[in-house]
Amino acid sequence: MVKVKKPSTHASNQIKKLTKVKSGNKVSKKPRDEKLKKLQKFLLEEKFNINVQDVENAVSGAIKLHLNNPKIKNQLFDEDKFAINLKLNCHRIPRGYPKILRVPLKHSLLSPEDDVCLIVSEIKGVGNKEHEKHVDHYEKLLADKNVTNIKKIMTVHELNTEHETFEQKNRLADLYDAFLVCGKVSGKVVHKCGKIFYKKRKVPTSINLKATKLKEHIDKNLSKSFLHLHLKGDTYNLQFGHSKMSVAEIVDNFISSMEYLQREFPGGFENIKGLHVCTPRSTSIPVYVSAKNPKDLQDVRVKTTNKYVPKAVQDELTTLPNAQVLVKPSGQIIVVKVKDDEEDDDKEENIDIEEDDDEEGDNKITLKDILDDIKNSKHVQKDNEQDDSRKKLKSRKKAKKSLPSDWKEEILDSEEVSVEPLIKKKKQKSAEPENLDKKNLKVKVHSKSKNKVKRKKA
Repeated sequence: MVKVKKPSTHASNQIKKLTKVKSGNKVSKKPRDEKLKKLQKFLLEEKFNINVQDVENAVSGAIKLHLNNPKIKNQLFDEDKFAINLKLNCHRIPRGYPKILRVPLKHSLLSPEDDVCLIVSEIKGVGNKEHEKHVDHYEKLLADKNVTNIKKIMTVHELNTEHETFEQKNRLADLYDAFLVCGKVSGKVVHKCGKIFYKKRKVPTSINLKATKLKEHIDKNLSKSFLHLHLKGDTYNLQFGHSKMSVAEIVDNFISSMEYLQREFPGGFENIKGLHVCTPRSTSIPVYVSAKNPKDLQDVRVKTTNKYVPKAVQDELTTLPNAQVLVKPSGQIIVVKVKDDEEDDDKEENIDIEEDDDEEGDNKITLKDILDDIKNSKHVQKDNEQDDSRKKLKSRKKAKKSLPSDWKEEILDSEEVSVEPLIKKKKQKSAEPENLDKKNLKVKVHSKSKNKVKRKKA
């Protein structure tokens, strides 16, 4: 097992001192390159137990193997530059969802001759088909911020209409060396580009066009490399240099990528099993190998900002009788058998009938016992109390209506009722005029109906 030493505090304190060099009254943040590089290499050996000289030898050896490959000599066109990749193996495959890691590098993989395409959202108040007006607006914005390394500006409507088919997307990926996207439309554009851009490692990176220091912001995003966590195996590939770069620049990119992977790679640097340097036409040269037991590591998961936690779902299955399906968040499907309640009830009833003859009477449960339990329950008692109170109210109303003219208070035995409001009601009724007789009303109605019949005949 390879032991990893902790970095010494003395070396880290020296780096902090070198980053601040006094020039008169002001403090400049430009470090002394030679001394800082030596300290960085020293810390790399202590932190990750990787020798810098081994990395330099692996890079130069991979370039020689690529150039001496006989397949390159048979090519019609010479390659301008080829990629230098870092092959990464892990002890345990991370769990979670696939993710893209943007690894920041000290030296950019793009040269000033490379072409960059910027995909932009449409401006409000201008039609989507008027591409020239949108492009003019963004060209002025970039010119004001002194951004000169962007060759093509493309709107989302132009991308959807002119690059729909598989062949058109493939040509677009070959035309430009890097792609940038406005942060507002990054989700739609990455989904539209498809897996062609993933294979060619040209997935668009999102930027903020409203940034104050736009030029520095764009340069910083263009100096990042692309690591796809597909989670389908234990090997991942990262480009950290190319053939036109010097060996010292490639080593600096290697150091910066190691510092990022220690923080962001699932499981940290302890989960890394091996590191190999290679090119598309050469064998992989090992730089670091770990003999750690993977059982010592805990459950390794991909870091996500999403707060939603998926749960397993269970539901009925129509194709199989007496079965249910359980689907887990990982995609695993399990069929669960369920017994029928009706069949079980029938079996239990038959068994009970057979056993009733043999059992003693004391152990049996009769209907009386069940009814007594229901009567004694709290819910039933409350209902009975409510019914009694309603009956009492009805009886009071009937007693008041059926009272004679010369009634007394003694008639209402237990309950005290005031007499004055009832006497007032009787006086009001006596003061009102008498109602008409029902016979007179009938006669009047009858006379009206006859008049209506006569009018209809006329």
